[in-house]
Amino acid sequence: MDVRRAAAVKLAVSDDRRDALHRTAEQYLYCANRTADYCWSDRSFTECKTNKRQVRDALYSELREETELQAQLVRAAIRRSVEAIDGVVER
Repeated sequence: MDVRRAAAVKLAVSDDRRDALHRTAEQYLYCANRTADYCWSDRSFTECKTNKRQVRDALYSELREETELQAQLVRAAIRRSVEAIDGVVER
């Protein structure tokens, strides 16, 4: 499951910081997608993981080690994905 979404945000980024911004965005999406994969169940919506604290406890350390993201961005990516999965389950 891919949680990518287009956002219409205009940023004035210098050329020397553009690569860092793109790397940050890619790593954020990586964390969000890893979280969505972890939470989703193809067998039944009742098996999807939607408890933010449990998911964060399970993935946070791994995602921090696998990326260069600051803590708040990892937590935000996890929260975003869990909320998306929860929204699907509720429907």
